[in-house]
Amino acid sequence: MLLAGCSAFSPNGVQFSGDTVPFPAHYQRETARIVAKKGADRAQITVSYPRNLIGATPLSPQRWYSCVRGLSVAKKPERLPRIDELLQGVLDPGANQGIHNVMLVFNSDTARPAVREGFDLPLCRDGQYEPLTADAPLM
Repeated sequence: MLLAGCSAFSPNGVQFSGDTVPFPAHYQRETARIVAKKGADRAQITVSYPRNLIGATPLSPQRWYSCVRGLSVAKKPERLPRIDELLQGVLDPGANQGIHNVMLVFNSDTARPAVREGFDLPLCRDGQYEPLTADAPLM
């Protein structure tokens, strides 16, 4: 009964499994692949050291994610802000800075990550960013 009640919440907010997928040692290589695909200048790119993220479902193991900064995009699309963005801007003034992020979500230590792009992604705001290593192969 408890499981049914808890799993009714969003799978992005509940985690029952204590397991974690293996650390994605290939995160720099996957970042280099994304950078090459977008034709970006590697010298401008920084990548965050991988951090834990809850599982895809409440019973799946925790995953890893890494964020990429420095990929150029035209500019943040002009639109009226949503109410949650306005509220977030009041509570966290650094939230709406117009920083374009690419987030790589690793579900295993060998598979290609899922890629999500957007401006001011909450999970990408803080973290330990480092330059993309020159020896990360472009595979």
